[in-house]
Amino acid sequence: AYFDMGKIINKDPEPVRVVQLPMDTHVYWKPYTWGYYGSSFLHFILNKPIFDRTFEPASMENADIHKQFMDILRLTSTVQNKELLDDQAQNLLTLLQSTSIKYIIDDQTVSINIDSRDIGYWGNINLVDSRQLLSYMEEKGYIQLLKNYTVSSHEYFPLYTQLYPYNKTPSISYPDRHIYLYKVDGLKPRIQAISSVKKVHSSLQSIPVEL
Repeated sequence: AYFDMGKIINKDPEPVRVVQLPMDTHVYWKPYTWGYYGSSFLHFILNKPIFDRTFEPASMENADIHKQFMDILRLTSTVQNKELLDDQAQNLLTLLQSTSIKYIIDDQTVSINIDSRDIGYWGNINLVDSRQLLSYMEEKGYIQLLKNYTVSSHEYFPLYTQLYPYNKTPSISYPDRHIYLYKVDGLKPRIQAISSVKKVHSSLQSIPVEL
């Protein structure tokens, strides 16, 4: 799923950004149901900048954007009033447009429950909130669903029994998870990609370098 999303996003010639939701509101690393627990890996697949809390300690700007995401998503799943929900959707759309985020990866495999290892981690992940708001935005036509990937525990669990032989069978039956790739239509990029740079030689003579 991740490599396929990378192919779709990397074909886009526009200088745009990507965001992966949901986020853990307390820590930088994320646990995934399929077994991984750690920092970002999508930036190794994508040729476009991605917002991820992994990079937050080195960037106050990233930290501010992440806080805005978390503030907008906070308790969205409890909102029953469509007018209030639309206000939050408009706020999120404005944030996406102002930061040139064209692609949203709503990764429902991000979870404190690592199904493949049959263990759970401490965390506060806005999984339900992001799913509710993005589903509403898709329904209203604010964002477009490009692809829906199904991640089945029946596919990856046998691989982890080789790594964790003490856990041959899961204690409960885990449901399938989904990864949704969305696109913000009509986005006007506010950033510009660098096409060339000048390398300063040891003699202080500039040497043009093509990217």
